[in-house]
Amino acid sequence: GAFTDGGDPRRRYFYLAKYETTRLQLAALRDDCLAPRRERLLPATGVGWFDAVQAGHLYSEWLMRHAPHRLPREANAIGYLRLPTEAEWEFAARGGLEVSPKEFADRAFPMPGGIEQYVWFRSTRSSNSELQIAGVLKPNPLGLHDMLGNADEVVLEPFRVVRQSQARGQAGGYTIRGGSYQTAEPDIRSSYRQELSPFDEKGARRAPTVGFRLALVTSVLSSPARYDELRRMPPLPLPPSTAISTPPPRENQRR
Repeated sequence: GAFTDGGDPRRRYFYLAKYETTRLQLAALRDDCLAPRRERLLPATGVGWFDAVQAGHLYSEWLMRHAPHRLPREANAIGYLRLPTEAEWEFAARGGLEVSPKEFADRAFPMPGGIEQYVWFRSTRSSNSELQIAGVLKPNPLGLHDMLGNADEVVLEPFRVVRQSQARGQAGGYTIRGGSYQTAEPDIRSSYRQELSPFDEKGARRAPTVGFRLALVTSVLSSPARYDELRRMPPLPLPPSTAISTPPPRENQRR
């Protein structure tokens, strides 16, 4: 992340939305302030990558006009909203540093009491193949709801062929992570990822299972002094399983 942990300037963090973006929230970002209703608390699905990127742009502009004091800063750079990268998304989905290295590397984050208490998946024991209200089930160890299941989540980068943890040169459509209410239980895992083309023969493609959540970030090179500081700074040693990114500090878990 681009924000500095005051206790150790080598440690960086970012914010990630606690819930998937809802229909009510997306409508508000488009200047359509609807009355709250139960069905509008469902994740906003049927959106494409361009819709999700626009939502981050609109939210950032609104905050900078109406509540700039609420946005965190790093040196000269102000925070803004965008889609999370794959690394940011997966680091958060696995539980970050709130889990042990072994738990981080597991198929999914720890789920005491069973998967049904944390994930909406395709089963009569779970979603029954229907989208569910955001945030009803228990969160993962970082306090994030529905990271697995309910709505597929779009991330920032295009889909790349990955083999042995190395991104290859072939980049295609957009990437969705986490699975949805239509994903079978055996397929629910933190590494779940799929490619979805943003267009088909009918034009823009908006899959009914696909939604998104936003990350709050800022520029990494926020000033010339920051650039010089990074050049001089020794790397922070981290366990191999936590090398994807640096998580937010515990007190910043409401994302």
